[in-house]
Amino acid sequence: MGEADKPVIVLTGASGYLGSHLMRKAFEREYKVVAIIRDKSSLEKINKEIKGSLERKRDSICIIEQDLMRINDFEDLAKRSYECFRRIDILINSAAIWDDTDPLKLDLDKWLSILKINLVVPYMLSISISKYMRNEGKIVNISCLSSTRGHKIYRVLKPSPPYVISKIGLNYVTKILAEILADKRIIVIGIAPSWVEKPELKRYEDYIKRETPLREAADPDVLSDLIYDLVEKSNIYMSGSIIEIPEAISG
Repeated sequence: MGEADKPVIVLTGASGYLGSHLMRKAFEREYKVVAIIRDKSSLEKINKEIKGSLERKRDSICIIEQDLMRINDFEDLAKRSYECFRRIDILINSAAIWDDTDPLKLDLDKWLSILKINLVVPYMLSISISKYMRNEGKIVNISCLSSTRGHKIYRVLKPSPPYVISKIGLNYVTKILAEILADKRIIVIGIAPSWVEKPELKRYEDYIKRETPLREAADPDVLSDLIYDLVEKSNIYMSGSIIEIPEAISG
């Protein structure tokens, strides 16, 4: 594959746990990546997660510093993303906020911040980025199994009303974007995984082994590969789909 033919992915939440794994797998598949990060302090974390390959991949990665909580001009962010490699093939909206504040103590600012990052940003950025996509560009919204199955599948965790509501809303955003962008033949899908292995889940390890059918959380590398498999094989007839990755959970 020549340099000019390599697909370009715009990835939000690139310094997050799943985002960094998605970035590493993108490099393995010879994609180019436009990584949207909050600030330079995220670079060291990304470099660690992708095993120090930032320098080696400098021709395949473009870093854009943008705090999505403070963004107002999505058109400018889309333009900067396009100018990195002069093309955009895929947008993965991976940035998200989880908050387990006691539901009785949630304040307005916390509600609005979660809804902005998890719901408003994916919509606004998708619309702006779509203007730079070729026919059959692809937009992927990373949702959560709780958005289709309810919070009870994570009953060991404190309920997070704004998080679950934002992911339910994101599923609708996926469907409405698919309709809005159908004339451009842009494919929009949502992917809703269940438990994903991460250091923060260590304290719930016994619960996961005892209560989940597979007795384990999803390996983020395997999950990232699966996400790319779904993206690569998706076609226009799938647009608007919310694809569950339930890990055998039936509830």
